[in-house]
Amino acid sequence: MADAFVSIETIAADQDETAEKTRASDVLSAMAGADEPRLSLDELLGRLGDRGFGMVLLILGLLNCMPLPPGVSTIFGATMMLVAVQLAVGRHRLWLPAALRRRSVERSSFRAVVVRVVPVLRKVEALCRPRASWLASGPFERLIGAIVLVLAFVITLPIPVIGNIPPGIAVAVLAISLIERDGYAVLAGMAIGVVAFLINVGVVGAFVVAGIQGIEALLQ
Repeated sequence: MADAFVSIETIAADQDETAEKTRASDVLSAMAGADEPRLSLDELLGRLGDRGFGMVLLILGLLNCMPLPPGVSTIFGATMMLVAVQLAVGRHRLWLPAALRRRSVERSSFRAVVVRVVPVLRKVEALCRPRASWLASGPFERLIGAIVLVLAFVITLPIPVIGNIPPGIAVAVLAISLIERDGYAVLAGMAIGVVAFLINVGVVGAFVVAGIQGIEALLQ
């Protein structure tokens, strides 16, 4: 009888471990394949559970990894800032306004995005695994939130050319590091974040210099 109880507990532990190892690409694929015609943000957060921060940041980061119409990156960046602030102050569950949680999209539209993103995401996930996990938890998790907050602020700025893409890549990598508890990915995301910040500073500086030179040319 004791052996039976041990077996049951072992099975339960294995199931918990399997659930914990469920990867972001699998979660996105499962949500895309559901039968309901629409996907609400409330359903999305409910399925993500404790991984809400990483998954929401991943989705927002991936959306910013492509050229976006003017103003759209500002909306995504502002939402990202709301998530980052909560991560930085140490909240364990993601909070979003009820009006925002009720917003939904067509399941078919979400599925179309997932079909394009998941193959790339799975290649990245294959490189990630739990290692140096202390860099992706505890006080370092708050540091990641602060870094994402800065990158999200950069994304909200109307920086021309590729302003939202480099910080979007950095946020996506940091999000994967949170999901996979991969400290090496944290370091990679931070490095990409520094490069992204410098790129945007360079772009802004170039436009400022060009503007000053143009004004001087007109005044001569």
